[in-house]
Amino acid sequence: MKRSALLIVAALSLSPLVAAADSDTAGRHLRYVAMVGVDGQLAPITIDVHIGATQHEDVARVDIAERREDGEFARESVAIDRDGTVSGADESLTFEEETILDLLALQFEDLSGVDAGDHWDRTGDLHEGSARTHFVVRETDGPLLELAVNRSIEFPDGSRGGWHGSVRYDTASAVPRTIAIAGAIGAETDGTPRPLSFSAHLVGDSFQHR
Repeated sequence: MKRSALLIVAALSLSPLVAAADSDTAGRHLRYVAMVGVDGQLAPITIDVHIGATQHEDVARVDIAERREDGEFARESVAIDRDGTVSGADESLTFEEETILDLLALQFEDLSGVDAGDHWDRTGDLHEGSARTHFVVRETDGPLLELAVNRSIEFPDGSRGGWHGSVRYDTASAVPRTIAIAGAIGAETDGTPRPLSFSAHLVGDSFQHR
């Protein structure tokens, strides 16, 4: 069962980034503040990401934690590879967590020299289901890329979903800086698509302090 963000109604405080990674200070820590909408209901969240060691040239260990109204972190430790495949989660990730992980997998792409109009596709497995993501470069501004992104998802029960939107990606630091998407996913009961939206902004990066 996918974790829901519908009950988040309180403003979220910005505690230190290391809180998402317990006492582990190695690696890189990112923090996103975001707004999630499901069935027309909007809710604020924060997502903390701890990028650990790269196991080899195209697989990285990542801890991801979404903070909710109750103040608890539902932390998952996963592996992501260059195809955007996510493995190792104990339970389903939220669509916003899967989105960030998929975009973090761009770190394995050679994006040097790309220009407006360049495009490519990527397919990978999710914790539940599989996804195909299509990227188009809208424009470039030094190391910053404005990407149009379209993702289609197929779940094990045969239901489908997807989203489209824009991403501002920093090739110098290999992270998405802003995300704005909208789409629909299959409902857990009758498979009727449920409208969703997700907008996020990077507000913390431990590499910026080194």
